[in-house]
Amino acid sequence: MAGRYKFLEELGKGGAGAVFKAYDTQLDRYVAIKRLFTKAEMEQSDAHSGGLRKEAGSLATLQHPNIVSIFDLSSDDEGFFMVMELVEGETLADWIANGPMNLGDFQELASQTMEAVLAAHSLSLLHRDLKPENIKVQRLPGGRIQVKVLDFGLARLSYGAKKMTEDQLGNIMGSIYYMAPEQFLRKPLDGRADLYALGCVYYQALCGHRPYTDATVQGIMNMHLEHRVHPLKTLAPRLPDPICDWVMWLINLEPNDRPANASEALRTLRDLASAGWFSETPVAVAEAIPMAVPVGGGSVTGPLRGSTTQSMARPPTGSVSQRLTANVPKRTTGLQPRRPGVNPPGPGAPGSLSNASTIVAARKPKTDDEDAGGGVPKWVYPLAGLAVIGLIWGVWPKGKPQNPAKPPPKVQSGTTTSAPSTPAPTATLPSRPADFIVPGSILQYRAGEKMEAIGAPGKPAALNSQIKSWGDLQPQSGEGAMETFDGQAAYAPTLVFDKPAGLKAGLNVLRFATGQGMMHSMPKGTTNSRDYPFGEGSANKGVTIIMLVRPAIYGKEIRCFRLRTEDNKNYINVRAYPNNEWRLGVRAGNTSREAKVTNRSTKQYSLVGVTWDTAVNKAVINVRSEDGTKGRAEVDTPKETVGVLNDLRIGDFTTDAAKPVAPEDKFSGDVVELVVWPFAMGWEDRTAQEMKFMQYYFENPGPRY
Repeated sequence: MAGRYKFLEELGKGGAGAVFKAYDTQLDRYVAIKRLFTKAEMEQSDAHSGGLRKEAGSLATLQHPNIVSIFDLSSDDEGFFMVMELVEGETLADWIANGPMNLGDFQELASQTMEAVLAAHSLSLLHRDLKPENIKVQRLPGGRIQVKVLDFGLARLSYGAKKMTEDQLGNIMGSIYYMAPEQFLRKPLDGRADLYALGCVYYQALCGHRPYTDATVQGIMNMHLEHRVHPLKTLAPRLPDPICDWVMWLINLEPNDRPANASEALRTLRDLASAGWFSETPVAVAEAIPMAVPVGGGSVTGPLRGSTTQSMARPPTGSVSQRLTANVPKRTTGLQPRRPGVNPPGPGAPGSLSNASTIVAARKPKTDDEDAGGGVPKWVYPLAGLAVIGLIWGVWPKGKPQNPAKPPPKVQSGTTTSAPSTPAPTATLPSRPADFIVPGSILQYRAGEKMEAIGAPGKPAALNSQIKSWGDLQPQSGEGAMETFDGQAAYAPTLVFDKPAGLKAGLNVLRFATGQGMMHSMPKGTTNSRDYPFGEGSANKGVTIIMLVRPAIYGKEIRCFRLRTEDNKNYINVRAYPNNEWRLGVRAGNTSREAKVTNRSTKQYSLVGVTWDTAVNKAVINVRSEDGTKGRAEVDTPKETVGVLNDLRIGDFTTDAAKPVAPEDKFSGDVVELVVWPFAMGWEDRTAQEMKFMQYYFENPGPRY
C-alpha cells in the first residue's frame, strides 16, 4: 500500500480503527484510509465468520450520493484496510455542538440520511453505528447542506434478522448513546435498529441534547431499556408537534412501534414537508394529507387530535402496532423566530443530557380544546397522532446558531415573538375557597394568573407566549410581581397548558428552559420590605415557602428557587438532583447548613414545603410527590443574625461577563405555584396547607402525616 498511497495525517481514531488522510499517487486524488483489522485479527475473523472479507467487499457495491464511496478494499502486511472518498466539512457532532439545527437544515439532514439508510437497507446492509460523529455536514455555495454518512465498517449483511456484531471479546460494537434496546439485549436486528439510532441523532440535532445520558455505561443502557426519555417537545417546546412526533416515533422502545422500514419513515417525512411544517413561508391553502400513523397498542379506535406524542399508555407486553388514519394539516401560519441565546447547555460534555428520565403514566388523548403544550410523562413509548391544532410555533433560524455560553444579546424593539390573540384559558381545576391559603402570605404566584407577555403590555398573557411579568396574588406588601431578567425575551419562560398524569386536571404551567428565569426584589429599607421574612415587621423571625414544581435536570443539579438578601450572603433555597434527591440549603452570616430528602422522584410534579425558624434554629423540608409518597428532613441552622430576605429568584442572572452564573444556579422545568410567608409555620399548619394543595392538584394526595 505504501507504494500507491502517501499517508499525510491521522484524521481520527474510533472503535472500528484509525482513519488517515492520504494521497493516491496513481489516480492523483486525496483519499481517506481506514485500517480495520490487523492481519491476525482478519484471519481470525474470516475463520470464525466464514468470510467477513467477502461481506466487507459488498460495501463497495453501495454507491449513493449521501454515502461515502469506497474506492478500494485490500490488505497488506499490517492488515485489512479500506480506501474511501475523502469528505470535507464538519461532522454533525461538531455542527450541533454550537446549538440545535434550524428546521430547514434539519429537513435536509433527515431526508439525506434517511435516503442513505434506505439505499443500504435495500442491499440488506445495516449500519449499526449511526451517530453524529459518523455523519459529515457541509454547507454548499447555494445555501443548502450536503450530508454524507460515514463508516459502514461496523455493518454486516443482515440477510433478514441476524445477531448483532460483537468484537472478539463479545463487547457490543456501536455508540451506547444511540444504540437500539435490542442491540443491548443481543436480539436479532433489522433495519429498525438503524431507524432508532437515527431518531436519537435527530433528537440531539433539534434540541442539542442526547435523549439518553447518564454518568455510567450501565445507567445509559438502563435508560434505553426502560425507555426513560424526555419527549422532544419538552426540550424544544417551539418546534412544531408533527416534527417532534415523527422523531419520537423513530425511538419507540419496541421495534414494532417504530416505522416498519426506512421507506415508510421517509415517506412520512416527505408528507410533513409537503404540508409545510419545515417551511418559514405559510402554505396558502389549508388542506389535509391523508397519512397512516402508527401508534402503540391500546384502545385507540379513532383519529387523535392535538399533541399526542405523550398521551398513549405504555403498550402491554406482546402488543402490536395499530394503524389509524390521521390527517396532517398544511401549515397556514408563519413560523416565529427562535429566541436569541436560549439553547439548553449541556452539563459538561457538549450536547449531553444527564438523567433524562421522565415521569408518570399515560393519560387520555387531548381534546380539540386542549393546548398542545407538552408535559413530561413517566413513560414515552408509542407515537400517537401527528395532527396539530393551529397554534403558532417558533423554530430555530437558518444558519448555525450562536454559542449559548455567550451572553444573550439585547432584544430590540420589534423583535419579540408575537402571541396568540386569545388569552390563556383558566385551568380546569375548581375554584378555591377563600381560606385556601394560610393567612399572612406576602407573595403568591400561580401560572396563568396576572401574567403579562413580552410584546403585549397591559393584556392577559396568551398560551405559548413568553412571560415578562408574573403578578403577585397577595395584596400585602404592595405589588410583588416577578419579572423576567432584564426584560429580555431570551430569558423569558413560556406559558403552556398541560395535563400530566397524576394531576387531577389540565392546568396552566410556566415552563423554563435552562438560562431562563424570573426575579422579584423589594428594596431594603422600604416600608414593604419590613414585612418580608426576617424583616423588622415580620410576625416572627422565620420563613415558610411552598412550591409546586417539576424540575427538568440537564446537569448535576438545578436550583428550584432562592429567597435571599440583596447581597446574597443569607438565603434559603431548594435544589433538585438527578439521583432523586432534594436539598434544602440555608445560610446565615458565614455558615451554611443543608438537609436532604432522598428517594423522592425529581422527575414528577412535587410539592416542596420548607420552613426556617430562627427561634429554635431549625429548618425543615417536606417533599410530596404526585404518586402519593413523601419525605422529610430537618437540620440545625446557624445562629447568626439573618438579614431581610427580600429577593426571590427562579433561576439566576448576571450582567457581569467575568462572573457567569454557575450551571447549578440555573433552573429548567415547570412551575405551577409558589407561595411565601414571612414566618415559620408550625408543623400542623404547614402540613394542613400542604394537604390542601395535594388534594387540590393531585389524584393521589397521599397521607397528611
